[in-house]
Amino acid sequence: MNQQNVSTHTVSLKTMRQIDYTEENISTISIPPEDVPMLYGKQSYLRFNILLDGNCKGNVDESAAAASLIERVEIWTLDNQALIENIVDYNNLAATRNFYEDNDSMVGLNGIIEGYSPNDSLSSIYFDMPSSASQLGSTLFRQVEVCLPLRLSSVFYKKVFPVIAVSGIQLKIHFARNVKCLRAYTATGFNSATAFSNKVALAAGVAETQVVLNNTGAEAATLQNCPYVNDAANPPTIQYVDNSGNTQSGGSMTGMSVDASGCIVLASSGFTPAVAADAGNKVWLTVNYNMSYKVKNLELICNVVEPGKGYLDAMNKKLKSDGAITMDLYSWNNYKNNVNANETTTQQLVACQEARACSLVNNLYNPNFSFTQNDLKPIIDDMQNYQMNIHNQLIPNRVVDVSRFNTGINWNAIAVGETTKTLSRCFPVRKENENGKHFTFGREVSKEGYTSNLRDTDVRVNMFFKSPTVNKLLYSNVYHLRRLTITDNGINVNF
Repeated sequence: MNQQNVSTHTVSLKTMRQIDYTEENISTISIPPEDVPMLYGKQSYLRFNILLDGNCKGNVDESAAAASLIERVEIWTLDNQALIENIVDYNNLAATRNFYEDNDSMVGLNGIIEGYSPNDSLSSIYFDMPSSASQLGSTLFRQVEVCLPLRLSSVFYKKVFPVIAVSGIQLKIHFARNVKCLRAYTATGFNSATAFSNKVALAAGVAETQVVLNNTGAEAATLQNCPYVNDAANPPTIQYVDNSGNTQSGGSMTGMSVDASGCIVLASSGFTPAVAADAGNKVWLTVNYNMSYKVKNLELICNVVEPGKGYLDAMNKKLKSDGAITMDLYSWNNYKNNVNANETTTQQLVACQEARACSLVNNLYNPNFSFTQNDLKPIIDDMQNYQMNIHNQLIPNRVVDVSRFNTGINWNAIAVGETTKTLSRCFPVRKENENGKHFTFGREVSKEGYTSNLRDTDVRVNMFFKSPTVNKLLYSNVYHLRRLTITDNGINVNF
């Protein structure tokens, strides 16, 4: 944009209620044409603070960073008469976009701006580790400020949008459930594979009220690496391995402290070992994880383009001469299908309504959300191959083999080529060699500058699984071109 010819400035718009938003809340921000006649979306963003809470340390899901908190984005006209954009499961789609578009430098930038923090690291922007014994057992969550552009929206990212032409717009943000967008830290100390070790032996038949953790060696527990959190309402359970190699309960953890030798002591509700446990045996906690978040001080920072002289007159002249003003913009529609775990061969009908479609992006997700798994990461569930049926033609003409992605091999030339074409129609693809880590498949249905009519035909996805184990949801996101028609009588949106 030529700054010599175009004047811009920034406007901050608050939410209507100006409250702290939590899971499944809806925030509404009105964008009147008097304040924002023309919106330059690429320089506009949501700014807010994130504060986590819970009975464990954790982060927002690393796959989509702060966008993980957004379940849906709706953009309406200011009078709520026309829905311009409706991006469902925004966080899932943002995770796919981030994975394929971001390179290492962009990931680093997202950590500074968009709230990215690795889920398996104790060096988090969302919490601190204790620096003293008095802080041991506390979550120590920090309030994090993020600036989040809405990259998946054409109105808020693709181009300069003439807000004045539609007499103002309204942005509605639907916030996601806690369990879908937040991840508990579980990388160390919560299972036998990543356990700490016991420093003081536990004798058989002797009542115990504490377990002392080693502070030296490979399985040492220190203030810097012990992620345990006290929870009086729902205390975690201490687990240890006895000398027979069996896992035993060490009672509920009732507190934590540091002894004179610097070892972390887990206070227990009490237990009596039936079999002794020597020093050096493994110790860990099992936790009924619970987390929540608050979005505070939410505002929309708008980069405003001042319309040139005569713009409004020219717009009114066109409206009178042509009877309407039309605008084309790209957006997304989401369709879902159930895929049962007992189906090895399945054909799913995607009930597309788009007359000007560009690309069909498919992902499989486990709908059973958990704080301990990445729910924004697609699954493959032992899929062997797929093929599309569009306009009563099998596309491509042979099935696409994806079996390698089940074995940790992240490269299959034909599958990666299809995925790259599918996604490149929607956004830049900078990562092609790790499709198995974020399994995505689909079909580019039209080349740049063209569209395909999927409304008047059947679109089916044929999938073959070898040994599936999960009841899945197939998300089919159709990237398409939609048209806004503005007349004296109102606004129509067609796609």
